[in-house]
Amino acid sequence: MVCKNCGKEVKEGTKFCTDCGAPVQPEPQATYSRPNYQQPPQQQYQQYDQSYQHYNPYNQPGQVDNSAPVTSVGKYILWLILSTIPTAGFIIMIVFALDKTDKNRANFGKAMLITQVCGIAVGIITLIVLAVLGFSVSDEIAGEFANDLTLMM
Repeated sequence: MVCKNCGKEVKEGTKFCTDCGAPVQPEPQATYSRPNYQQPPQQQYQQYDQSYQHYNPYNQPGQVDNSAPVTSVGKYILWLILSTIPTAGFIIMIVFALDKTDKNRANFGKAMLITQVCGIAVGIITLIVLAVLGFSVSDEIAGEFANDLTLMM
């Protein structure tokens, strides 16, 4: 198949030309003969390629650099240990979550903050349930214990 925009050969089944990016429609199989296209001047494409190389939509000012190196397992283990320190760990994870220089550390801090908040919520709910159930159970146990003491005397 041939791109109708630039005349380059395009693999069957592709929807866009790999050279110019123009949409490619499959040619009718019937009586269509391939026209002889001429290659446009190379200088036009060099200018396009140069301007394209300088444009990176993922690295705009105010955004985190997506090409950051991958964080090692040792660092994650150290961060996990730091996050378990009762009050300081919570503060450290807030600092990590607000970090604009290291995307891995920021994501880890956000994940740990969510985990810590969920853990605190589950703990509070558990304490409330135990307080409600615990008083009624402890009253029954205390009553049985008092009956046992009176029987012993």
